[in-house]
Amino acid sequence: MTAVDVRCMRSFLSVVCLGAALGLFGTAIPAEADDRSASSLTANLGSIDFPNSGATEAQTAFLTSMKALHSFEFEDAGEAFREAQAIDPDFGLAYWGEALSYNHPLWSEQDRDAAHAALARYAPTPQDRANKTPSGRERALMEAVDVLYGSGDKLSRDIAYSEAMQRLHETYPEDDEIATLYALSLLGTVRRGDKGFGRQVRAGAIAMAVFARNPKHPGAAHFIIHAFDDPEHAILALSNIRNSRKRFGGNASTAYRARIIAVEEKELESALALAQGDDDAAEDFLVEATALEAELNTPSGPPLPMKPAHEMYGEFLLARGRMEEAAVQFNKALERTPNRIRSVPGLERARQHSSDINLLQ
Repeated sequence: MTAVDVRCMRSFLSVVCLGAALGLFGTAIPAEADDRSASSLTANLGSIDFPNSGATEAQTAFLTSMKALHSFEFEDAGEAFREAQAIDPDFGLAYWGEALSYNHPLWSEQDRDAAHAALARYAPTPQDRANKTPSGRERALMEAVDVLYGSGDKLSRDIAYSEAMQRLHETYPEDDEIATLYALSLLGTVRRGDKGFGRQVRAGAIAMAVFARNPKHPGAAHFIIHAFDDPEHAILALSNIRNSRKRFGGNASTAYRARIIAVEEKELESALALAQGDDDAAEDFLVEATALEAELNTPSGPPLPMKPAHEMYGEFLLARGRMEEAAVQFNKALERTPNRIRSVPGLERARQHSSDINLLQ
């Protein structure tokens, strides 16, 4: 397996498994997303239960922002948290949540200044914020986010924050929001090159327990996938994809979603075959995936499946120097999803290295 294969596979696993996760809890990806208000987003992001002290009028915005946060829709989450703040200026968790939206754990990215500004709008210091927030779970969450944005380098703060979330999880073991946030915090302490898989397994186990209680929880399905999104452990996600295909395929109203998931299932089987060094099987699965994708409607918005099969096949062929064949696949991908950000450079690279004069014109 080439280095290009490894990079493409890790990117693919995150995308396709997230797509299957979205299918698991019934998310519909809208064709148009011009209206990004909380009311327009809430129906598409799953279901959570998060009792809190905020005003009743602020609940739609707050719960939508939490679901968007779990789905890594960070900008939408921040906007919805600010919407909740405008409705209830004394709602501490709305400022806490906005601060969390500036932390991107799996990428080790963080906008610390923006988070501090959000928290300061609630109260100027960590102690002031703790005193202003209702005691118990909400105050502990506020104190934890101040640890995340406290002193020290990013890794030390990530570890301290995860330890704070662990204490919260031990205090409130049945709280699904704390559980999923703790699972994500564990993944946020992992750095490239780290040895062992203990934190990922722990995060995956916690997320799976939440998923068992609430299959529509956006964080549960999402974080299961990210816990097992490396080639060696992706097999743990495959059963989720197969089960969801079977479940949706048995209902006429969800049969089309099952057809989308069937494409993703073949793509994941291809990735697993590639990880095992079986190029022939990997290609066979990709051929099947493209055939299944060709039977789907042309998407009018974001690609469905989330990782276009023709694009994935093109990347596979590109890595093997089969430039003319790769160009054909990238062209087919672009027919379904014009200007696709990964297909356009893939096609250009195939053309640049092709000996077929027709492709260069």
